[in-house]
Amino acid sequence: RRAVKELLERYHEDGFVIIEGALPTDELHAVRAALSPYLERGPRGRNNFDGERTQRVYSLVGRGAVFERSVLHPQILALLDRLLDPGYLLTASQAISIAPGESPQPVHFDDAFYPLARPRKAVSVSTIWAVDDFTRDNGATEVIPGSHRWSDAEVAGSYRDDPSASVDGALVADLVPVAMPAGACPAASKNRIVP
Repeated sequence: RRAVKELLERYHEDGFVIIEGALPTDELHAVRAALSPYLERGPRGRNNFDGERTQRVYSLVGRGAVFERSVLHPQILALLDRLLDPGYLLTASQAISIAPGESPQPVHFDDAFYPLARPRKAVSVSTIWAVDDFTRDNGATEVIPGSHRWSDAEVAGSYRDDPSASVDGALVADLVPVAMPAGACPAASKNRIVP
């Protein structure tokens, strides 16, 4: 296990950090088995943003102890204790299964609803538990490393030389897939840019 200090350094540099081996093999198998009945029956996404070929299972922590354990992972909690104010809350726990042929989400950041100037310290943090390998080919989450340090003007696209270029189009070239093996877990600032 990597020391929390090392994880925090990478997090502050890139806006995310990957904790490999967060789910041991037996736990990974238990998660897959517990998800299987839900993923077999859907539902599919309702729009291009959620994904029309993407299944989502909501409220996982209420669906079994195997899902509860993920929110108690010691390395994740150690990171959150240093990044967030005391009394932070779990706001969502869901599984997302992306089917072949899904279109990429538009470029966005996950904390647009906070009326706080950027750059800012983390107000919320996302974790993603890789139940399968994440690769560029199978739809790995993509990020722009360092985008958590951008100002409001940079997020709006004014950092580009061509003011007529769309933010989405201008940023796509900067996206990097968060490739990781099954069992890994990245923790990421919600104020970094993602597709």
